[in-house]
Amino acid sequence: LLRAINTPAISLARLFSTCQPAYLNKIHFPQRTGLMTNREALNQALDEELARDPSVFIIGEEVAQYDGAYKVTKGLCKKYGTERVWDTPITEMGFTGLAVGASIMGLRPIVE
Repeated sequence: LLRAINTPAISLARLFSTCQPAYLNKIHFPQRTGLMTNREALNQALDEELARDPSVFIIGEEVAQYDGAYKVTKGLCKKYGTERVWDTPITEMGFTGLAVGASIMGLRPIVE
């Protein structure tokens, strides 16, 4: 493959463009300019997934009422409601098991 193309930069671009899943071509990714923190980037990614797919939900400790201990889920409970953003007790094994069961049934849980 690399011999058929003159420069390595072009060959890598072509290689990765052919490996991109087809469903990514149909998704609109909003462009945000400027700098953002990791927290803001994670919040934006969670917001985009919740908006895009109704089977996505977030579960974890203090993710709804207190907007998350690290504020990654800030504003998501108000925007999507308590059916999509769940507060759980301090039982990591319990809500991890719940997430596994939900994913087996076709839902897309995000565990914080």
